[in-house]
Amino acid sequence: MTESESEKASAGSIRATIETEIRKLDDHTHWRCRAVTVSPRDTNRIRIACRDEAEHQLVKKVAEAKIGAGARVLRDELYPIKVDSVKRTAVLDENHEILTGAAAALGEENETTVAKMTWLSSKETAKPYGSMVVYLTKGTDARRLLVDGYFHVGGESGTTSVFEYRPRPVQCYNCQEIGHKAFQCKKIQKCAKCSTEGHHHSRCDHTVP
Repeated sequence: MTESESEKASAGSIRATIETEIRKLDDHTHWRCRAVTVSPRDTNRIRIACRDEAEHQLVKKVAEAKIGAGARVLRDELYPIKVDSVKRTAVLDENHEILTGAAAALGEENETTVAKMTWLSSKETAKPYGSMVVYLTKGTDARRLLVDGYFHVGGESGTTSVFEYRPRPVQCYNCQEIGHKAFQCKKIQKCAKCSTEGHHHSRCDHTVP
């Protein structure tokens, strides 16, 4: 977090403001900042350590609304690693979303802090195992897990490798063509499974040989 010269505030006052505001929310009565530190190189830069991505977003919202004009929240550098052979039910819920609390649980299981996670494999297929990328807050932990070669997920162990970001082309999930998104599409819906027009793949009863 950085602040303009006209709106300087101490780390203590910032911590008190954020804790007071967040404690007004449901289920956050006893919430406390994990840590608040001041950069020795730039005393205008105050760092608030968050436990996970959800907490980061909450602190960001409160800080930008309550700290004052000029305040902005900076995202810490994260260290991604790819994990293969992950049991999907240990990470995704029935709606194909990341399970609530999964990042914190996997962080504890692997003795690290997981800021966020992204499922890389197709969420629509019924394959029991897939790949994901986990974003860690410490480079030393990322290097350790890469050297070890394993990342534990719900008692099982997936294999780790360096994550290489490869931007995917924009694809429409309505007509399945490349170059635009579904909300922009005016074409007839086409099934991603059988390529027949008129229905979504979730309602497709066609058997693919």
